[in-house]
Amino acid sequence: IENITSKWKTTLEFVPCGYFGAGRYTVKGNVFDAEGKPQLYIDGKWNDNLGYVPCDESGAPISGAARTEMWKASSKPEGDAYGMTKFVHTDLNAWKGGPLLKSDSRLRPDRAALEIEESAEAQTQKHVLEEMQRAEKKKRTEDGDEWQPRWFELNNGMELRPHEYSIEDCPAWTFKKYPEASELVEVGEKYHETAGKIYSPWQYPEIHDQQ
Repeated sequence: IENITSKWKTTLEFVPCGYFGAGRYTVKGNVFDAEGKPQLYIDGKWNDNLGYVPCDESGAPISGAARTEMWKASSKPEGDAYGMTKFVHTDLNAWKGGPLLKSDSRLRPDRAALEIEESAEAQTQKHVLEEMQRAEKKKRTEDGDEWQPRWFELNNGMELRPHEYSIEDCPAWTFKKYPEASELVEVGEKYHETAGKIYSPWQYPEIHDQQ
């Protein structure tokens, strides 16, 4: 991780788990100044906490130095079948209702089933989606069509910063436009049972209406 302004950087190692779980989740590394000299030693577990202490010239922590905790994982909500965090519940999966694109991934019926802890139904819906994807590919091939992203386009002329990958190594995509109101559908907070009827990322929706 590099600060492109100060040129300070952090190098972290996610330690491989050893026999019987030794070292599981462990992260360690150093913060280096602009001249490449280690200034801090970082350690912790990526699923629990991270902290730092001053280090010597070799990057090793200074004995007896006080450790400062930078981050601590919140306790997981009780009763969650998947052990999801509060961030998942309050941010990633939070939806209070409003307009969405029909292709919004929150409307995937398999995902919607998982959110209400119906694993078997999620498996069934995942299979249905995969069959629909295969049908799309078959028609696209038969018609000689090409798949085109609806909301993004390749931008081979994008100006890059010095630290960024080249266009050849990492193609650049540009957002085309914001959707019109007519392209959105009103979705309520309790959408899980009807998600499958709303979700439509398809290039040929008419072939699915016939199924």
